[in-house]
Amino acid sequence: RSFQGDLLAAVFLVWDEQFCYYLVPTFDPDFAKTGASAWLTFEAIKFAQSHSQIFDFEGSMIGRIAKNYRQFGSEQYSYYKIEKCYNPLFGFLWKMYKRWQRK
Repeated sequence: RSFQGDLLAAVFLVWDEQFCYYLVPTFDPDFAKTGASAWLTFEAIKFAQSHSQIFDFEGSMIGRIAKNYRQFGSEQYSYYKIEKCYNPLFGFLWKMYKRWQRK
């Protein structure tokens, strides 16, 4: 199949002399198996080498996205969220909601 004229994937990069930030990557799910998204990421890294010192994926707290970025050799940085709840019933319900949301 010919893909000429089809937009397979896109990425928005922001850079200066020091950093190149990989923002808003997207791809057409109809063409997911073409490898266009991975190729575009590789090209973005090559672009960053000649324009900046550091390439930054800008990470994700979504597990499957973070796992995908680690395939490119990125480093994982953990972030913590601290919450205080004064009402024990509300605190319990909030924990159950968060656990349900992860499934």
